[in-house]
Amino acid sequence: MTLEDLPKETLVKTIKMMSQNAMTLDGLWFRAVEDRWSQDKAVEMDEAVWKRQVVVEGRRIKRMLGLKGDGPRDVIRAYNFLSSSWCMDWDYQEISPERIVLWYTHCTVQDSRVKQGIGEFPCKYIWLNIHSAFAQAIDTTVKVRCEFAPPDPHPVDTWCRWEFYQDHTSLGP
Repeated sequence: MTLEDLPKETLVKTIKMMSQNAMTLDGLWFRAVEDRWSQDKAVEMDEAVWKRQVVVEGRRIKRMLGLKGDGPRDVIRAYNFLSSSWCMDWDYQEISPERIVLWYTHCTVQDSRVKQGIGEFPCKYIWLNIHSAFAQAIDTTVKVRCEFAPPDPHPVDTWCRWEFYQDHTSLGP
């Protein structure tokens, strides 16, 4: 049996499982580095890898979907195909064509850490850089601002909230 043979429903479940497998691998790798050296070293290495990974994924997604880099809308279109997005529960709201807010209601990493009793991971600055790198791979005029993410206080039903906005000053003269 191949992917081409699977019914649509099974194919979608398979994609979600593969996304979760990739996030599990990332988490296990992170914890191994953290246990061997330190959380600071694990964060440093994880951020470096993810910043490169999302650029590669972003370029592939942009090419596959034929996106032209049409501001935050194209970033969100591409975000739907980001490998990590399939195992998280997130949503977004378009405030305007130049501003979209995205938030996570379920985060595999945070939920797992809380369940294991090791507490929330302070991911704000890592994911600010990762989201920014991804947005730039889709459209160089899109910037990212974090409204809140751990270690910030956050509502019980939302882990983090991000704003993707078009920065016209990067368009040049």
